[in-house]
Amino acid sequence: MAGLFMPYIIGLLVVLLLLLLLREVNCWYWKINRVIELLSQIQKDLAEIKQSIKQEEHL
Repeated sequence: MAGLFMPYIIGLLVVLLLLLLLREVNCWYWKINRVIELLSQIQKDLAEIKQSIKQEEHL
């Protein structure tokens, strides 16, 4: 009985692997990963600016 489902399981794993690979290619093509990196850096920079403004206000 387990042998009956084995081709379906293998096929499902192959499809999932292809979807993961295609996702990475799509993200690379549209530069989504780079955009996320830049937005994270902007967020860190803004947090530093906010902190420095708060410190200046307390002086």
